[in-house]
Amino acid sequence: MFESFNKNQKKEALYVSLYKHIKKMITEDKYKEGEKLPSKRKLAEVLQISPLTVEACYQQLIAEGYVYSIEKKGYYIDHKVELVKPLSQKRESKEIEKKIEHKYQYEFRTNVVDTSLFPNTVWAKLSREVLSENHHEMLNVTHPQGVLMLRKEIAKYLELYRGMKVNESQIIIGSGSSSLISLLIELLGRDKHYAIENPCYTKNYQLYKGNNVDLSLIALDESGIMINELEKSKAQIIHITPSHQFPMGIVMPIQRRIELLNWSNRLTGRYIIEDDYDSEFRYQG
Repeated sequence: MFESFNKNQKKEALYVSLYKHIKKMITEDKYKEGEKLPSKRKLAEVLQISPLTVEACYQQLIAEGYVYSIEKKGYYIDHKVELVKPLSQKRESKEIEKKIEHKYQYEFRTNVVDTSLFPNTVWAKLSREVLSENHHEMLNVTHPQGVLMLRKEIAKYLELYRGMKVNESQIIIGSGSSSLISLLIELLGRDKHYAIENPCYTKNYQLYKGNNVDLSLIALDESGIMINELEKSKAQIIHITPSHQFPMGIVMPIQRRIELLNWSNRLTGRYIIEDDYDSEFRYQG
């Protein structure tokens, strides 16, 4: 059975080639269930290879369930289970229509940016530096709240540009706003009454509804969310986009922001979720 085995090939380890050869004979039913394999020493002599190579081959066959061993007796072909192939079904192949991409002078889609404005050279340089200097930390398990160095830098940024005194222990880094909103719902509770701007980012609305929470839609005026409507809703938690309301583009003035903070401070258990999704974009200044 081993006449066709070629021990001189160089593509893979010798024990792997031998393992594949015996496995093929088992699957092709050349070895029957319960049949004994040659001993390690005997097979090594026949093939003129090391007994350690045969040992490694047999151990791989045992690990995958093709072979079992009995101490002081030898190696035997294990119980076989025939794979039942599913019934073939005739399916009509349909060509997928290619979406025609129209080019416009002005794009009003919200899911794209002008990549020509992105500082790609600087980004690539900094990425190489970070990967080179911190690859051990980045490729291993990090703190569940995110890399400490990054959280410290975010805390500095918030103090410098927002006047917020935030400790790095209060910062949680997530893979995106969707996962973080779901986490906030878990933390604050599904039994709370939530509110969101109307109109709003559809995906955020679907996230709240998908989490099965009591949700109110609050109307806007020229300054953003209407505080009197928020009061009427009896909501405890409000999700807002004050820096650049989506999709209306309203920038909430300081007077309305203070009114919103006053709403939050009037009763215990009220929270504001500020979705500051693109305030870093600057078109002038």
